[in-house]
Amino acid sequence: MARYSGRIVKLMGDGALVEFASVVDAVDCAMAIQTAAAGGGAALALRIGVNLGDIILQGDDIYGDGVNIAARLELLAEPGGICVSSAVHESIRARVDATFSDGGAVEVKNIDRPVRIWRWHPGAAGALPKVAEPARKPEGPSVAVLAFTNMSGEPEQEYFADGIAEDIITDLSKVSGLTVIARNSSFVYKGRSVDLRHVGRELGVAYVLEGSVRLTPSERAGITASGTTSPEAHESLMKMRALHFSPSLNKAMWERAVAHGRRAIELDPGYAEARAVWADLMRIDPGFDIRARLSRFGYIRPEDPALMVEGLARASVPAGA
Repeated sequence: MARYSGRIVKLMGDGALVEFASVVDAVDCAMAIQTAAAGGGAALALRIGVNLGDIILQGDDIYGDGVNIAARLELLAEPGGICVSSAVHESIRARVDATFSDGGAVEVKNIDRPVRIWRWHPGAAGALPKVAEPARKPEGPSVAVLAFTNMSGEPEQEYFADGIAEDIITDLSKVSGLTVIARNSSFVYKGRSVDLRHVGRELGVAYVLEGSVRLTPSERAGITASGTTSPEAHESLMKMRALHFSPSLNKAMWERAVAHGRRAIELDPGYAEARAVWADLMRIDPGFDIRARLSRFGYIRPEDPALMVEGLARASVPAGA
């Protein structure tokens, strides 16, 4: 597990629930386990389900639909094999050297919609690692924006470099006819020395944008941020957002992110983006009542409708015999 940065959430009889920050790591780990078990003549044949979806953090435990679907996928896997959701299959395409067979859409317990599944088994034809084919390029222009390099020499300015790249992705996605790769896919290369031609082939795009940022104190003081007239509020927003989307988000980071968000809203009560990201952070807090909490801080009236936003996505992997 450590090799693939997996965290064992809990052991459940003859099974386990494991969390990964990267869906590619989750699938690679599952394949390594099943391949080793098949080659070593293990007495027990494991089944592994892998899903990418929303989870709720509660202390060291996780739960929610993302975990529930992963548990159902495990039951649908062949003994000694892996079963993944369509979301996982789309995310790992051309990034994992294996062929998955289409299991079609199936009904699973306690989930109100069919789930399309894909299966892999080390003994199946075509299951052995193969040379990954380049992702199919979409018709028309396409681009991936990589995480920008922080050249300021100040690690605490990392959030600013990430924020610039995220803003570019957001603005480019508004251009009609231009396909823009999502942040979750393009930021996996952050901190790595990569060949841009290789990245373009992996992501299936015609263009790859990389860059660096060096922000001096005078430039930082002169920023006029979009959506707010307060540079300090915008800086607090970017700090909050960087912590919020960190793959290693934990309770301490969550608390720091909330503090930055509260500061941004105090500096500019009308800053809509800061309110939205801060509310998303509040939803991650287990047992959080968004109406009561926002009302208590004076950000909405008790009769106002609650703001519902998409939660944190992680890869959840239960494995059982």
